[in-house]
Amino acid sequence: MAFQIGLHKEPSPNSRDRGFRRRLWWSLVVRDNIISVGVGRPRTINLRDSDVLPPSLNDFPVNNFKSQLFLAYCTISRLLGDTVESHLRKEISRQRQVDLENAVYRWAKQVIPRLRSSVADQDDAAICNLEVQQLLVMYFVVLTILHRSPTPGSVPPAASLVASSFIAGIYEEFLLRDELRYLGPVFAFYPLCAGLSLLSSCRYANLQSTAEHELTVMKLCLQKLSERWLSAVGPLRALNKLTEKIRELGPFEGPSPTLDPDAASFFEGFDTKLCKQWQAIGHCSDPTSGNTGITPTCTMADIQDPDTLRSLDAPPGQQADTYDFASLDVSLDPFSNNWEGAGFDWSGSWLLNI
Repeated sequence: MAFQIGLHKEPSPNSRDRGFRRRLWWSLVVRDNIISVGVGRPRTINLRDSDVLPPSLNDFPVNNFKSQLFLAYCTISRLLGDTVESHLRKEISRQRQVDLENAVYRWAKQVIPRLRSSVADQDDAAICNLEVQQLLVMYFVVLTILHRSPTPGSVPPAASLVASSFIAGIYEEFLLRDELRYLGPVFAFYPLCAGLSLLSSCRYANLQSTAEHELTVMKLCLQKLSERWLSAVGPLRALNKLTEKIRELGPFEGPSPTLDPDAASFFEGFDTKLCKQWQAIGHCSDPTSGNTGITPTCTMADIQDPDTLRSLDAPPGQQADTYDFASLDVSLDPFSNNWEGAGFDWSGSWLLNI
């Protein structure tokens, strides 16, 4: 329909609804990228068929935090979609990987500092910070996929281990702040992506306890998300099954990988307290910036205990707050089989096939 009404064509400069049409087009592009990433299907929109220029602040009536956030979201969504598409089509040549790395590096260095500086000035700083953290999850997911193990069972690159540890740290904050209820269905895909790398970390003796804790956090988050989004059930089952298989494989021989200076540059400027594996493989020079110990948020028993999840919602004897959410409607989950993704597997299953 977007093509039928001409949204893929750049509006004329004097068009009254120019900004609105461009915002609408790029919203559809973002949606297409996100659904493609989750279900592993080709993107519906090929930007080569469009001459709409990239979104800009001029497309918004007001230059504020929300408009800046939208621009950042558009860019990182496209980079994530490009990364996934290259892997699905097995077109991730060395040059293609370098191009994607350069693009995501520029995004992190140019966009994130501006957003962070704007958060403190907002009346709803906590909500704005949550929105920025969601973008950071996508950034680290791109790095995890770009640097994933070339073959199953091979020694994983350090960058993928560090990126997945950052994802686990951010999700742990979501869990502790009870913010998982604000996340969309694609946030069931990201824990699977991180969890696959964390499973590799579990095979190193010096990373095992840390990685197992982070993996437990990912599973608990998926179980919590599954209460709202059914697409979280598949990733949770997959991680549970793969955990048992990894234990049968035994540990890797030799020391865990460490970041080289080039790979380390992708993580400069980020709070390493979120990355519990940083001190082991990230060469942290500031002993106060990383965690020296782990305070478990949950245990493996918690994953199987539904009462534990209920306790996060409300104290005993007190009715849980619904936060004005409507009852779960599975037809609104774009990664379930009731949407345009019908015929594709559950969220993130494609990760197990490449």
